[in-house]
Amino acid sequence: MNQPTPRHPRHDSRQEGGRKRRRPQPWWARAQARLSARCRRMAAWLRRTTRLIQQGSPAEYVAQKLDAFTVEGEQARRIRRRKAIARTLACVDAHIMKIKIVLSSLLLAFAGTACVFNPNAFTALGCAAMGFSWLGDALLMQYPPVARRLRQYFLWGMAAFFCAQACYTRLFLRLGEALGTQSLLVVYGFIAVFVAAGVAAWVRTMALNRAQMLVLRIGALLYAVIVSLMAASACALFVARPWPGLMMLVGGLMFYVSDLLIALSNFGSLRLRHRDITIWALYAPAQALLLGGVWALSAGL
Repeated sequence: MNQPTPRHPRHDSRQEGGRKRRRPQPWWARAQARLSARCRRMAAWLRRTTRLIQQGSPAEYVAQKLDAFTVEGEQARRIRRRKAIARTLACVDAHIMKIKIVLSSLLLAFAGTACVFNPNAFTALGCAAMGFSWLGDALLMQYPPVARRLRQYFLWGMAAFFCAQACYTRLFLRLGEALGTQSLLVVYGFIAVFVAAGVAAWVRTMALNRAQMLVLRIGALLYAVIVSLMAASACALFVARPWPGLMMLVGGLMFYVSDLLIALSNFGSLRLRHRDITIWALYAPAQALLLGGVWALSAGL
C-alpha cells in the first residue's frame, strides 16, 4: 500500500535553541542609538580636553591645536597636490602620441595661416620648415600612417628635421639681410659659439656610444652642425631687431636645448623621468615662437 507522504514540519524558530528572529528596529530607534553614540564620543572628547587644559594654560592648548591643524593640513594639501600632478603626468604619458601629433598639426596650421595672411618668401620658408618638422615628428614617434613600413625611422626622422633646420637657417639669414641692421661679425660669432657647443656635445655622446652605426654618427654630426647654425642665426636676429627678435632668441635656444636633450637621452647617459613631456614642453613653444617671430619681423618688409 502506498503510505501517505509525511508532511515536513513547519520551521519553528523556537525549536532551534530557543532563538527568535529579531524584528527590525524602527527608524527613530536607530536614530536615537546613533545620537547616543555621538553624545558619548563628544562627552569623552570634552573630558580629555578639560584634562589637557587643566594641565596647562588654555592659550597654550589652543595654540598647540592650531599649529597641529595647520601643519597637518599643509602636509595633506602637499600630498594631494603631488598625487594630482602624478595622475596628470600619467594621463599625458598614456596619450602622448595623440598629444604630440595634435600639437604638431596645430603648429603646421599656424605656419600655414601666417603664409596665407602674410604671403612672402619668409613665411613660405617657415611653412616649409614646419612641414618638414611635422614629418620628422611623425617619423620619430612612429606614427602609423607615416612610419608604418620604415625600419630606420630614426634616420628618416633626423633627415626630415635636417631639412627643416636648413629651411630655418636660410630663412633667418635672409631675414637678417632684409632687415639691413644685422652685423656679419655678430652672426659669425654666434655661429662659432653654437657650432663649437654642438660638436662638443656630439663628441661627448658618441664617445659613450662607440657601437653606433657609422651612418648614424655622420648624420648626428651633420644635424648638430645644422641645428647650431639655426640657433645662431635666430639669436643674431635679436641683435638686429630686439623686440621681435626676442621671440627668435628664446625660440632658438629652446629648440637647441630640446634637441640636446634628445641627443643626450638617446645616446648619452641622461635619463629623464618624463622624457617626452619635458622635450615637448620646450619644443612646441620654440616652434611657435620662431614662427610668430618670422611673421612679426616679415610683416613690415
